[in-house]
This record gives sequence, C-alpha cells and structure tokens, in this order.
Amino acid sequence: MKDHYKILGVSPGSSQDEVKKAYRLLALRHHPDRNNGSRQSEELFKEISESYFILVDKSSRKAYDDWQHQQSKPATERPESGNAMAVSFLMVFRNIRERVFNTGSHIESATLFEIINEVLCTENLNYLVDVEDIATNGLIIDELVIASKFLDDPSKIILYRKLIRLAHGNVMLREKVSVLSNIRYNPVKEPKGNDYSEDYAYLFVVFLIVLILFGIIMG
Repeated sequence: MKDHYKILGVSPGSSQDEVKKAYRLLALRHHPDRNNGSRQSEELFKEISESYFILVDKSSRKAYDDWQHQQSKPATERPESGNAMAVSFLMVFRNIRERVFNTGSHIESATLFEIINEVLCTENLNYLVDVEDIATNGLIIDELVIASKFLDDPSKIILYRKLIRLAHGNVMLREKVSVLSNIRYNPVKEPKGNDYSEDYAYLFVVFLIVLILFGIIMG
C-alpha cells in the first residue's frame, strides 16, 4: 500500500487540519485544469485525492495506521488471528462508501476506482483471503458492491474479479458479488448417484430393443 503521509507531505502525527491544508495546497498546484490537462498532473492529482480520502477521516486513518504498524513488524511478531486487521479493512471500505454517498454522488469514477483498487491491492486481497474471516469479508463485499454503483463498467469488471477472489469459493459471498456482473452465480450440482443408474438402465433397454429387432430381421 502507498505511503499516504508521504504523498501529502505530512507526518503520521499531523493533525486533521494539517492534512486538509496540505491537500488543498497540493490539489491547487497539481489540478489538471491548472496544468493544461497534463496527464502527469492528472495522475498525481488522483493520488493526492486518494491519500486525502484515506487520511481525512479518523476511522479510516486509524485503520490505515494500524495496518502500517502491523506491516512494520517482523512476520513472526504479527498476530496470527488477523481478524482485527480484517475489521480495519472493513472500516476503510465502509468509510469510502459513506463518503461517496455523503458527496451526493458528485465523485469522479476514476478517482473512486483508484482508491478502491489501491486498498484492495493484491497483497491486501491475499491477506483477507488467508485470514478466512467469512463474516467480515462478506461485509467488505457488501460495502464495495454498493460503492461500485458510481464506477464505470470497465472498473466494475476489475472489481468483480477481485471480489470473486475474496469470496474464495463461498457460495453465499459469490452470490453477493454476482450483482456486479448481472450474472447469477449457479454452483455446479453434483449428479446424484441414481442418475447414473437411470441412464444405464435406459441404455440397456434400448440395447435390448436393438437386439430383438436385429434378431427379427436376421430371422
């Protein structure tokens, strides 16, 4: 995950007002409209907005700080359960969804996707799958499916693939994710034992009829 403090040029101990001030200065300096629509400025502006989105809210900032703290420890010293960290990720995604709706839907689709895609990066996705906290992962899927309402179709497809990975074969979770693709998840049903016997019985009867007819013709 990116170092959001470094991107905004503030320290982890900075106040919320300092975060807001840093964001305003950087956003003004790198806004695409002030840089002749520069592609580089556009990408930098998205990155700045993403970092601000994570750090300006106390709950998502705390979850991000907790994640950074755990990652700074040697692997042997990290908690084995991981449930607390999974809940921290849930808090981040819930904050994203709430802030999207609080803006009255006035949010750029590309920026929203960048934020979601960054938090749900491969490393974090693998972590959530390995923890196997089905309840928390289900809530994360719920939050992201709701927030995805404001994404364009290509972004939804990418998010769909990531959430299918997060569902990790769980039928209930895959059913939640299927909303994104408008495809109902239908698990493959295993054939019942007597299905085979019925098929063989039918073939045996057909075979007998063929033999009888063959005997009549030859006779």
